[in-house]
Amino acid sequence: MPVSRGMATRLLVLFSAAVSWARQEFPNCTLPGAGASNETNASEVNVLFLSAQSTLEFEKSAACTASGRVWDASKCWQTHDRKIVPVFAYLAARDFNARNGSYVPAFATLGECDKRISITLADSREVGSSVVDTVLDSLAWQQLAVRYGGDQPSPLGPTWEDLASLLAGGTSTSLHGVVGPGRSSQSTEIAPLTGALDILQLSYWSTSPALDNKRDYPRFGRTITSDAAIGAAVVGLWVKLGLAYGAVVHVSGDKGVGYAEAVLVAAEKHNLKNTTKAQLVVRAFPFDAESDEQISRAVSSLKQWEPTNNTGCAKGEGRYPDRKDYGCSVNNILFIGFGQQVEAFYKEAVKQGVLVDNVPALVLLGDAVLTSDLEKLTGDARNAANGAARILAVGGQNSNPLWRNFTSDWTSTPASDRDAINELL
Repeated sequence: MPVSRGMATRLLVLFSAAVSWARQEFPNCTLPGAGASNETNASEVNVLFLSAQSTLEFEKSAACTASGRVWDASKCWQTHDRKIVPVFAYLAARDFNARNGSYVPAFATLGECDKRISITLADSREVGSSVVDTVLDSLAWQQLAVRYGGDQPSPLGPTWEDLASLLAGGTSTSLHGVVGPGRSSQSTEIAPLTGALDILQLSYWSTSPALDNKRDYPRFGRTITSDAAIGAAVVGLWVKLGLAYGAVVHVSGDKGVGYAEAVLVAAEKHNLKNTTKAQLVVRAFPFDAESDEQISRAVSSLKQWEPTNNTGCAKGEGRYPDRKDYGCSVNNILFIGFGQQVEAFYKEAVKQGVLVDNVPALVLLGDAVLTSDLEKLTGDARNAANGAARILAVGGQNSNPLWRNFTSDWTSTPASDRDAINELL
């Protein structure tokens, strides 16, 4: 997923959450301190921070730059704003080590904690299953330096044994925790490995509901809401607005598929609980991440279905006055995608008549859609994007009334509910 404005806060919150974890894993960190500088004899907690800084999608300079990315040193890099991710990871680790509570007050209470974070920043790249090999390449030098007595790689290159030895512990370079990667498709590849080796993994962006499966991903956690909760919220909004139909246009892969399934499941649950009321009909229209042609096909399929949401307009004012309800037609669409996919979707939706001037539309955008993606739109596509709304998860902030209510009601929450919530943390 791309960078959001809340990235800095989210990373600091992530390391704040790590404080409570550290207190369980390292009892000495429970000692309250006066906020003094870190212990001189502190032992290091080795953390690997993963973020996608480059992509394997483009192998030529022209194609890379045309996509809005940066070509340098024979590699296609993400835009410079992506650098904020590892930068703030470094700053968060620095503040923890200095017991600086300027942004995370809890850090200032750990003056007598005998642990320091030693953070390794690694480029997980935008790849799927091969992300494991990418991590191996990033980590292997640590273990190879121990195994071969120097900083040169072995003649045969990094091996799975190198990674396993590094992760399994018992040496000064043992890995204690992994932060990231961002994309769900990468986390689903890394999490089984960290789970098998009992290494804590925390992601800041991976929202796929599939990662809630503790059997497959026993040591995976995240500081962002699962799309299962977001899907339920979307359906709740549609129901509150009295809409009878909803379309989910989504990118394939763990992120898009999981999000769409969450919406479909939430709609099904609503319908089962409200059998005597109007049902909510939701259909999904997937497209491949690397194909604008597939986006065109997805929009075409939506156009062929395109039902009417009756909003109670006066007789004869609707798009289809010959229909029995005589109501206004509203196209209700949830788009789940990012980057170039946003522009391709809006262009196709305008071209194929899904989004037109004389028909109102409710277009909800997933959290991966950025303002910068919308700013690239021009002409009719830009006009069609006016009024769209992003669906974002708001976390533990005092400005969030739901969070305030949650914290104030915590002590009165049944023990079974508290245990169930703690199990997810």
